[in-house]
Amino acid sequence: MLTTEFTRDDTRQGIHGNCSKPRRVSVDDLGRVSRNGLDFWIQRLRILIVEKMASFSDVYRLTEVITALEATDIQQRVAMNIVDPMWLGSAVFARAMSQLRDTKLNLVIAGTIIANHSFPTQRSKDANAMSFGKMRHIHLPIPGNRTVPDRIVFEHDSVVESFNVTSCGDQRPCFWNVADMVNLFANCNNVRLVELDNLTISVDIPLLSDDWSLSTVERLTLSDCTFKMTNRARRRGNSGKTGNFVHAGCFVAILEVPGTMQIPVRSATFVRINEERQLVPDTLELSCTNSLTTSIINKFKGSPIRKLTLHLDELDMQTLRPLTELRTLQYLHIMGAAMIRDMIGRQSRGPESNFNRFISELDQNCPNLVEVSIPFLHIWHKKRLKKPYSHRVPSN
Repeated sequence: MLTTEFTRDDTRQGIHGNCSKPRRVSVDDLGRVSRNGLDFWIQRLRILIVEKMASFSDVYRLTEVITALEATDIQQRVAMNIVDPMWLGSAVFARAMSQLRDTKLNLVIAGTIIANHSFPTQRSKDANAMSFGKMRHIHLPIPGNRTVPDRIVFEHDSVVESFNVTSCGDQRPCFWNVADMVNLFANCNNVRLVELDNLTISVDIPLLSDDWSLSTVERLTLSDCTFKMTNRARRRGNSGKTGNFVHAGCFVAILEVPGTMQIPVRSATFVRINEERQLVPDTLELSCTNSLTTSIINKFKGSPIRKLTLHLDELDMQTLRPLTELRTLQYLHIMGAAMIRDMIGRQSRGPESNFNRFISELDQNCPNLVEVSIPFLHIWHKKRLKKPYSHRVPSN
């Protein structure tokens, strides 16, 4: 049994526009559609829900369903949602992907694939690469403290459009090297959205590739990720390689700070603007130590960041002044510990204070500015910025 959802579009009197009607049918029903009236609904099939793909019997039933649907000569695109997670590397998963890859149906498949602890991380000489068949939307949880397996590949005709990787089952994040990320998407011309959650993303310096641009990706989102710069390439004897982030079109370029080997990113969104080679930051939320604040902020000059949130240990308006050069900035949120309150009190007294000058320069240089928020002070909105730059520091 499976659950199918049909979209009915009928303009007869009494029926208005589209309506969705889920129906639960058996494989036998699908084999008799011309006699039981299901042919009307099958030709309007939009969504196919498969509860699980955990055993060979599940794959066999899926094969029966696909064969029956192919016999009805369905032409429209059908979204298939596989509800329960599948185990990456299992024989059942390989069989299911093979069946889905060979079908004539125009399927858009979404599912969750978990790499268990027994799944090999590195690709051995006799190991088969894991194909994803016709899957378009993939959610891939990786057990914590493991590396994203490089046995995962996309074939040249892959149709994957969105790819999500997250750590699971352990408090420690899993690991993924940017080079392996680039190699994974090299053969996939359709992937548009990549989401990474709770990962340590390692970057070998110097770069060993001329192109790290993730050229087909239109949107890259990060949540609770840490960039870790390593010198592995030099240790392997590749010191002659001198590639850099900017020339390679790598999205990490905005976060490359000399002398800094680790940068925590609370959240970030990178987008591609006007088919540019490099993904550029649209929103960014960082935790900055005192030593990183100046270097990182200077890296933002000329960047098209629209929303920026910084978590700082200390607040120095002079240090923040390069932010006034971000002409596309719309939202600026400065977060920090309670100790920042006293610093604000010292720096904000008087009409010509550093604080007032900072707000004034933001207003003048950032035409799209909507909101500025700094701890223990009011939140400034655009219409308020046109007024005198007054503020209030709460009394003890």
